[in-house]
Formats: sequence, structure tokens, C-alpha cells
Amino acid sequence: MVLILHLSVVFRAAAEFSGKMTQAAEQLSLFAYSRAYEDSNQLLRGALSDAWVYSQVIPKITDKEAIQHPSFLLSSFLKEDSRISLVLTYQIKAPVSVIRLPWKVFVQKITIRGFTGRKSISGGESGEDSGKETREVYVTDSGTVYHTDADCSHLKLTVAQITRPQLKTVRNYKGSIYKSCRYCGSKNPGSSTVLVNPYGDAWHTSSSCPGLKRSIRTVHAEDVHDLRECLDCAKRRIAT
Repeated sequence: MVLILHLSVVFRAAAEFSGKMTQAAEQLSLFAYSRAYEDSNQLLRGALSDAWVYSQVIPKITDKEAIQHPSFLLSSFLKEDSRISLVLTYQIKAPVSVIRLPWKVFVQKITIRGFTGRKSISGGESGEDSGKETREVYVTDSGTVYHTDADCSHLKLTVAQITRPQLKTVRNYKGSIYKSCRYCGSKNPGSSTVLVNPYGDAWHTSSSCPGLKRSIRTVHAEDVHDLRECLDCAKRRIAT
């Protein structure tokens, strides 16, 4: 019961952190413009720091008492190809202090391109297409939808280890049970633990299972006519 309670706190914290970090990353992508063009507004330029990100994420988490040692020190700002990478490391306090839990340190990462006014590499500037804007979307090798938001939770991979009996009670973010993975579900039948992704729908027995990997590609929107848009991405796009 303690493990189940702890796992629910882990999933809830991961989902909250993902949402708050995404919002902070989107704001930082706009602040990047002031850094790129030497804006005199030091307040905006100073926002590109782990301290600012901490202030925008940690105080807004519901279970602040359960979160220990949160840090954004591994984050980077406009270091590689104008990208902003928010990396959060933290621990979650056990519900009962005398019980040792298997999870030590959790890591979550959000990466977004800084809005510096630079044109897309794929955008042409000559010929009949020079005045057209090419919209890019994100797809995975095994996905059935395309994503318009690079930070969509379905493109991220958060894995937790649970016991097989817990499969009867643990649910994913939609409230659905986990089913056996078609790749590795029948392997290692003697294993007492399995791996699950809060945003997935299958449990796995191998960390190297292809079902636990995300191969993300950027393609032109007109090339994915056979796929439908991710529901979560569509909701966010409409909201903005």
C-alpha cells in the first residue's frame, strides 16, 4: 500500500512538473529574443537562468512537501542550436520514513527552440515558394498521430518500475489499465517487476524494448495527411 501511494505521488508530480516546465520553456523561448538582439531590458534577459525557472515551477507544485532537493542546475540556455533545455532533478519523500523505496532521483527534461527570429532551415527564399511558410510537425516511427507541439507529453518518455501485482491497481494518465507489450510482454515471465510509462498503455519487461523508445522526426505538415493531429496538441493550439 505504501508503494502504491508513493507511485501515485510520483506520477502526479511528474505530470505537474511536465506542465509547469512546458509553460516556463515557452516563456523562455520568447525571452531568448532579447538575449539574441541585446535587448536593454535586463529583467527579460535575466529570465534565462535556472533561478528564474525554479521560481516559475517549484512554488506552483501541489505536493511541495513531498518534493526534495529540486534543482535546475543541469539546464542550458541557448547553448546548442538556439535551444533551451530545462532539466529538473528531484527526489520524492517516502510516505513512511522507515520504509526504503527503490526510486532515488527523478529527472525530467523539456527542450524548446528559442524564438530568436531565425528562419527555418527548410524555408526557401527564392522561386514561387519564397512567400510561403512551411509548417513543421513531429511524428514518431510507431505513432498514429502527428504533434504540433514539440513539448507534447506524448513525445516524452517517463518510465517507472512497479511490481506485477501493482498492475491491477496502477493506471495511466487517462485512468486506463496497462496491457501487455506486444514486443516484450511475453518475455521474462519470471520477472517480479515491470516498467510502465504514465503516458503509455502497455507494461514492459525490458528497458531496451522498442515500445519504450521515442524516435522523433520533424516533417512538413502536408506530408502527414494520413495521420490525425494529437488531441492534446490540438487543444493547446486552439487555446492559444
